[in-house]
Amino acid sequence: MTKNSTNKKTAIIGAGGHARAVAVLAKSLHIPVDHFLDDNKELHGKEFYNIPVKGTTSDADERFDTFIGIGDNAIRKRIDDSYNGLKYNTFVHPSAIISEGVEIGYGTVIMAGAIIQPGAKIGNHVIVNSGVVVEHDCTLGDYSHIAANATMAGSCHLEEGAFVGINACVIEGKTVGAWSKVGAGACVINDIPLNCAAVGVPAKPIKFYNE
Repeated sequence: MTKNSTNKKTAIIGAGGHARAVAVLAKSLHIPVDHFLDDNKELHGKEFYNIPVKGTTSDADERFDTFIGIGDNAIRKRIDDSYNGLKYNTFVHPSAIISEGVEIGYGTVIMAGAIIQPGAKIGNHVIVNSGVVVEHDCTLGDYSHIAANATMAGSCHLEEGAFVGINACVIEGKTVGAWSKVGAGACVINDIPLNCAAVGVPAKPIKFYNE
């Protein structure tokens, strides 16, 4: 498992709600955050939790460890694809329960009260939000995002960039396709294809996106 560790101060890309939640988590882990970077220039010069917003995403600097604190999966991927040489932090809340042998990639955050069971594999730049349950042998692809209190039953698979909404569930062995979105409270009992939005109980695609 990738552990919370750093030898340098951290810069968080983004200064919105998710970035601020990550900053508070970093502080609880005694990992120093030097600054935020955000493309909204109205935020420049402001401080959140005594951490200044210093520049735009293009100002990412190899002298700092980095975390992409942006909830939008596609934007996290775009920013990650834009840089070489950055070292990304991984943050795990101390109240999260992580079973032995779980694999967690870089740039990922696991928030308060999450439970990750044996055999789970979590990719890079993944968001596992508060109260999420990821059961045994699940795979969460790079840039995927599970919103608060959602549940993944055993051996589920989220492909790259997939999103599962608040209080949704995915039953055992099912797949949510790449860059698809499962709505809040939905229940996935059949595989969800890629590039779509799926809602309801059972979850069904209602919209497809251009690839």
